[in-house]
Amino acid sequence: MAASGLAPAAAGADTFAAVTKVKGLAGYHFKVSKTASLTVRGSVTVPGSTCGSGSHGYGLQIGAGFSRGGALESAIVSILLKCSGGSQGPGSAEIVAGFNARDLSRSITPGEVIKVKASVSATTATATITYPSGKTVSISAGGGKPTGGDYALTLPNSSPPTYSTVTFANCTVNKKNLSTVNPLVWESVTSGGTVDGTVSSLTGGNSFTITSS
Repeated sequence: MAASGLAPAAAGADTFAAVTKVKGLAGYHFKVSKTASLTVRGSVTVPGSTCGSGSHGYGLQIGAGFSRGGALESAIVSILLKCSGGSQGPGSAEIVAGFNARDLSRSITPGEVIKVKASVSATTATATITYPSGKTVSISAGGGKPTGGDYALTLPNSSPPTYSTVTFANCTVNKKNLSTVNPLVWESVTSGGTVDGTVSSLTGGNSFTITSS
């Protein structure tokens, strides 16, 4: 993750961040270097999608990264979606902490609001998903030194589906608005250089959208 040279934004202000074009990745990311513990929170509204023939997988993720024993690891919640034969079927989630991972059987459908918490301390890393019903599922592993975090949409490098607007909301880092950690933007492009994930500015310092181009 690249370090930011932007000045801190006032809490609640609309925030415009530096943009890097990346194949298949759209959203906000940030780096930390002198933080003993890190808690990344947020919610995401699951999009629907349409596509041509074939299968087109894409996903959403919210997570926190850390280093342990020289290796880079993460506490992250990923929502796995797929458009196949023109329409999107049910998705699912995977939660990961370090080298521990768990695929969750509960189906995820467009329009649902999924809440995520990813936390890292020197001793413990935990990823937690909360479904609209209030049901919560977590996974934990040994922790390490926090390195940063992200709120992102992942797309295939070619023939991405046409997805509805993705909304990330209430994004906080250690209980402060995402804008306070000087996040940078990934704007997704295909292998041919076409933008397929346009990221909005931060509204209120903690919410943003990603739209299909």
